[in-house]
Amino acid sequence: MVEFKQNEGGDSYLMEINPRFWGSLQLAIDAGRDFPALLLQIFPSGAEADREAIDSIRASEQPFAHGCRLRWTLGCLDHFLIRLKQDPGSTLGDTLLRNALHFFVRSGDTVGVKVRTKLEVLRMEDPRPFLVELKQYVLQILKIA
Repeated sequence: MVEFKQNEGGDSYLMEINPRFWGSLQLAIDAGRDFPALLLQIFPSGAEADREAIDSIRASEQPFAHGCRLRWTLGCLDHFLIRLKQDPGSTLGDTLLRNALHFFVRSGDTVGVKVRTKLEVLRMEDPRPFLVELKQYVLQILKIA
């Protein structure tokens, strides 16, 4: 990831270079841009960019899928637990119901765009990342308690 900042005069300044993908990568993949796979196509040997691969990728590029939304399962649980600790009475009636509805609602219609909601980490085709995250989450809670 390369980040620039532009001043009022229009000059761009390099802010930082991170040799890793960003945290919202899964959203880009779900919207139709699998950046790690594209990177492997462009640099198949890891040394030099393959100009033909770049041209092929550009020629076959499809538009992003609009209306993709991700929900972080353990983030929803965290939100619920924090609210429960702050205000147990209203949390059970309000936050639990709202989060449960959002958690299970998979699609909707927003300004003419069909919204598709997926779980960010928990994927049925590969549940292992979620299981690892869940284990770390539980261990962290036990360490705090």
